[in-house]
Amino acid sequence: MSTRAYRYITSRTSPNQNARNRKISGITIHWWGNPVGQKIEGIVSWLCDKRAGTSAHYVVSSGVVYCIVDPDRRAWHAGNGRANHTQIGIELDPNASQRSGTMATAAALIADLRSVYGDLPLYPHKHWTSTACPGNYDLKALDRLARGKAPAPAPSKPAPAVKPTTAPAFPLPRRPGALFYYGSPNGPIESVSGMGLNTAVPGDVYRDKAGRWHSRGLAKWQQRMIDRGWTELAQDGADGRYGKITEKVVGQFQELVGLPVDRKLGPDTWAAAWSEPVT
Repeated sequence: MSTRAYRYITSRTSPNQNARNRKISGITIHWWGNPVGQKIEGIVSWLCDKRAGTSAHYVVSSGVVYCIVDPDRRAWHAGNGRANHTQIGIELDPNASQRSGTMATAAALIADLRSVYGDLPLYPHKHWTSTACPGNYDLKALDRLARGKAPAPAPSKPAPAVKPTTAPAFPLPRRPGALFYYGSPNGPIESVSGMGLNTAVPGDVYRDKAGRWHSRGLAKWQQRMIDRGWTELAQDGADGRYGKITEKVVGQFQELVGLPVDRKLGPDTWAAAWSEPVT
């Protein structure tokens, strides 16, 4: 890169990458999904985990840029095969308190990338697939800033935090021989997915008028996570069904709060959604 108005870190490499087969033709902007509390180091660790199945070329917060996939290679970030081959992916810090610095840092990175790869246009992640990403980031302002046509936006006020509170009781049985949790529909009877009848927990699962099954407890946890800013879950809403998005968020959340990453929503992961600080 030609200029480094930021700390450039290359000590982490994501295994979630492969060779490109098309010319780079743009830069896709993401945010990493939770507007309060998540730190860049946790996001980098997740994207550098093979189990995540996703990555980006760069992860950016105020004054810091992690390069975890060489831009000449294909990162798995756009949710679109062709876009992955043609785009450079940049994950931005969604925390409001870091917004001004993140914009300035990302603009400097984009200017450096353009000095190498040409005048690449910016695309929001939602241009390629159904998603709310990159949230309320203003790509026109970011583009102007990268071209030196506008100063960095004034620092915004931090978003109000979702205060830690006492978690409601875990809804599923937890006793010897009955250690239930929310998890995959392909698991044992103790794995309550909300996606089918589970005769062991008839009070938790129910069938709606359209014939679809749901879990009351799982929907409550999903809603708590949506309230905390996990926008990915908002795509399906608190539907009480343990699908791929919920499984992904459970794993990410466990990683960030220091719990074993088993993607099983047991009492510890349940309680952390209410009790863990989020700022």
